[in-house]
Amino acid sequence: ELIINVINKLPKPNEIKSTGVRKGSYYIPATKRLVSRDDKGKETFYHEYGHHVDMGTSDKYRSVNDLFDINYKKDLENIKTVTDGKPFEYVANIVKGKREFDGVSDIFDAFTGGLFRDKYNMVGHGKKYYKMKNNKNYEVYANMFQIISSNNEKVIKETKLLYPNLYEFVLNDLKNI
Repeated sequence: ELIINVINKLPKPNEIKSTGVRKGSYYIPATKRLVSRDDKGKETFYHEYGHHVDMGTSDKYRSVNDLFDINYKKDLENIKTVTDGKPFEYVANIVKGKREFDGVSDIFDAFTGGLFRDKYNMVGHGKKYYKMKNNKNYEVYANMFQIISSNNEKVIKETKLLYPNLYEFVLNDLKNI
């Protein structure tokens, strides 16, 4: 219901397109164009729509602000604590081979600056992607939107454990739309 409310209240993308299996999924803020691969399922569509909510519905990106950054730093510390200082092992064990946890993996890849993908071959964008300013913010927001949209209790439970502050930040942002 929350996601339906958000989608109904905010301006729609200028174009929504699905593609076959060979083309990628992406969102282009300048043109408000959303492309989602058919073979990646609804989670990928939710992720790309999350980019639209973040980047394409106002003059300011919802994920680029001091409060987001404060919550990001809190969750960097939190993840070390809740995983007994072994976040790579913990997250890899949760996400490996489980498509529904791709968002959790992608967020952790942002937290590691792309190391989780590049070194551990997990879902994410890699180090090169995170050299660009604010990409970690964009990816975390889109993945949180995807996770909230999925309404998957197991995924939400792990997300709240690992990234409670950012989860609440995005959830509250969506509620305030």
